[in-house]
Amino acid sequence: MAGLLAYTKKQKRKSRMDEARAARRRARYQLRRTFLPMTTSNTDFFYRMAFDDVERRISERKNYILSCHLREGRIRNVNDFCTCSHCRPVAHIPVCYAYCCHEVENGLKGNCAHAERLIQKMSNLECITEHVSFASICLDTEVLNMLAEHPGVCPSWLGNILTFTNREYRYLAYRSFSYWIHGSESKGNRMDPPLCVLNKIVERYPFNEKISAGYPGLFTLFGSYFFEEYEEGDDMWNYIDLQHSH
Repeated sequence: MAGLLAYTKKQKRKSRMDEARAARRRARYQLRRTFLPMTTSNTDFFYRMAFDDVERRISERKNYILSCHLREGRIRNVNDFCTCSHCRPVAHIPVCYAYCCHEVENGLKGNCAHAERLIQKMSNLECITEHVSFASICLDTEVLNMLAEHPGVCPSWLGNILTFTNREYRYLAYRSFSYWIHGSESKGNRMDPPLCVLNKIVERYPFNEKISAGYPGLFTLFGSYFFEEYEEGDDMWNYIDLQHSH
């Protein structure tokens, strides 16, 4: 009986996720048919139509690398969990991004390939951002301009590099880090970056955009490009949530 109830609960949860994904597809289709340019006056319309559901789901889900829920509000008390000395509060991030690279090593239990890849890259470093290749791969503008055309880093074209703002570079830096650590497994923007990494990215490419500056979450941090690739991560996130739903 208990097994049947657990199975029913999983099926209901999966059904809700499938419905949300279908609704987002419809919204994205409608967005493509909309000929209005995105401006400061109608950003809310675009945000609610295409991205709000994704923001909400990410804010509620587990950290994919640590495979656990992180406590709401921990971003305000970075010293409680940071041991690499490079974590700083970053605006607009979901709670699942508020973790230190060393938490992966300290909290690793069993066989977790995603956590293992980050640990292997860190080796004996105090922080992943101290890796000899981190700055050049993840922060250098010229390198990011080249990686913008790498299909593993950016499956979708981000546009002419001459038009890139700091927001595009923040997204490129995030994608470059994910691909550097996880390779093809980074597909779908499902690999949560450590807070120390996000801090370095925002230090290099600070918030200076006018459009959507008042909107919360990953839309402000990375722009719409993050959401374009989110769809590919849904099946894996559904699996993770279902595995931990009872």
